[in-house]
Amino acid sequence: MGSRLALQSSQIKSKLVIPILKELNVLKAVQSLNTNNFVNFHNKLMDYLYLMLGLSSGYRPVKETFGRLEDIDIETGFYFISDKENRVHAQGRFIILPDMVKLQLQNYENYLYRNMKLFNNQHHHLGQLLQAIYESNVSIISYLEINDVDDVCFMANQNNDFITKRFKPYAHLPLNWYRHHIRSLKEIDHSLFSSNITEINDEVICSWMGHADQLGFDYYDVFSGLKRSEQAKLANHINGKLEEYGFEAVELME
Repeated sequence: MGSRLALQSSQIKSKLVIPILKELNVLKAVQSLNTNNFVNFHNKLMDYLYLMLGLSSGYRPVKETFGRLEDIDIETGFYFISDKENRVHAQGRFIILPDMVKLQLQNYENYLYRNMKLFNNQHHHLGQLLQAIYESNVSIISYLEINDVDDVCFMANQNNDFITKRFKPYAHLPLNWYRHHIRSLKEIDHSLFSSNITEINDEVICSWMGHADQLGFDYYDVFSGLKRSEQAKLANHINGKLEEYGFEAVELME
């Protein structure tokens, strides 16, 4: 079950979370000074959300990284994930997001709503871009850039190569690194769950990752013996690990 591609827990905190969180808080203080500052803050926020959602969900990108806001019920934490496996009887799966992630996404929604209204009132194109994220017309994780004619637009080709280059100053992230991290259940100090291996049902982990059982059925098929309460327990455990890694729900309003 383990994977040598997983980052160690200490590396996630020291090389990724803490440096990016510090930069995010610095940029937050100056985001309203000009458009360039706002774009820099927004993109650093995308980095932070990428890490948080990746380590919480093990999302396997199909077309867009982490889907769209409409895929998440922020109040309950239910997160619909489209799988790339073409199983006739299933188009995707549900997991339950940890409380910290729900709060961060609520803060993100509030940030999008406030700023899309602000920039739309100013007849600034940036408002339309933020509105596109808020209304689920584009991905939850959507980076911005200022083009050659000083217009703000979505960055093109936000793919795996883009993400690798984006995080290269902090750490080398192999493809789908956070999935390898979650899968590493048996690797001491590699896994989100290494401290509580005996309490975690492997089938719950497999369902979380979007795997089929040995017969090709979903783990939460109509005949499954798994309970959603087991997912809630896993979400609670992940929440504790996120805290250990230095994550926090950042308030995005100045």
